[in-house]
Order: sequence, then C-alpha cells, then structure tokens
Amino acid sequence: MSFFKKFSYTLPVSLSAIAYAGLSRQSIRCSSTTGSIWREGNPSAPRASPYPLVFIRTPQSWGEDQKEFQSTQGLLIQKGFGCLEIFCDEHTGSTSKEILKKMADDVQQRIRLAAIPFPPVLFAKGLGTLVAETHISDFPVSGVVLIDPPLIEDEKSPNESALPSPVEPFNYEAFPRIGIMDKLANVEKLEKHRLANSDADLILYNGEYGEQQSLYEVERWLDDKGF
Repeated sequence: MSFFKKFSYTLPVSLSAIAYAGLSRQSIRCSSTTGSIWREGNPSAPRASPYPLVFIRTPQSWGEDQKEFQSTQGLLIQKGFGCLEIFCDEHTGSTSKEILKKMADDVQQRIRLAAIPFPPVLFAKGLGTLVAETHISDFPVSGVVLIDPPLIEDEKSPNESALPSPVEPFNYEAFPRIGIMDKLANVEKLEKHRLANSDADLILYNGEYGEQQSLYEVERWLDDKGF
C-alpha cells in the first residue's frame, strides 16, 4: 500500500510567529573539532522533548543552502526540542557508497560526542537524505525526516559532481519512523520513490521548504509520532 493514503493533514491557515523566534546565544554550544552546534530547547516550553533532533548538513559544494534549516530549528527549539546541527566533512572515494559511509560515520561520531540521551530524530534534505539513509542502515535512530529526496536510478548517480557512481540500495537494520517530505506538486515523482510502498509517511507542503506550511507539517508529524 502506498504511503500516500497513510498520512495527510489539512492545510494550515497560518503559523504563530513563535516559529521564527530568535535563538538565544546562551543556548548554543559549538565544537570546532566535531563540526557541530548544539542548541538547547526552550526551558519555558510547555514540555521538553527527550528526543534530540539532528540536522545533517552536507558540504556546500553539494549545493545545499546553508540557511535552509534555520526556521525549522527556530520553531522546534521554541517547542522544547534540543537540536544538534552536524556539518559533514567533504570526503572522497571511488564509489558513492564509500563517500556516504564516511559521512554517516561522521554523523554518528558527532552524535556520540554530544552524549544525547535517546536515539535521535534525523533531518536531512536533498542529497543529505542519502547520508541519513546510510546512517540509519548502521546506527539506531528514533525517526528520520527526508526532505526533497532525490530519485535513485540503478545506473546513474543523482549528482555526479558529488557522488561518482550509482547509489546502492539501502538495507535498514530496523525500520524507524520515517517521514518523506516534499512539495505537493511533486506527488507523481514521489510515487516512484523506493520507499513509496513502505511504512513511511508522506508529508506534503505548498510553497518552499522553510516557509510557514512546511514548518507546520513538520511539527504535526513529530507530534503524531509521539516525539
């Protein structure tokens, strides 16, 4: 059964300005040796979530917008989630699998160094979703949100400048709670996604990621899944 029937929300009219609240400098802990930033959840939130949120950031050469997770973290920190932002190093390798494995190992090392109490919920976007899927093939997580994931073709790399060979199928040790997030206009494309007939949930939004509706849908999914 396709996940398109499993998860749908009414489109919101508006989102509270709390989504765009600034981040307190006191809440940020930086580590130059691990390439990560930890931001504490708002202590005044109605409840603090025990599940840390990990945002995977790929190298700028992969085409990622360096500011695209700011509004997401701003909202969720105000809601009581601690957020760990991880900046993956740029790696080389003869195959895409080798490169993705090195980056996934980087993510796990930084999660371990952060000493977070529960398996995290991962967030990744674009090519970064391939790092997230590589990670959850080897390491425990509570959930993962894959935003605008690329389609994987058997004989073609999704981005030859970043990944030199086709991406091999992923083999999850355990199937966590997965949300696949994309624009409403991309429904037909997502029907071809390799997770379309799995237990993953589809999270649709209008406009661009980081705008009000996409943030609303992220919050709703986390709440629905008990995070």
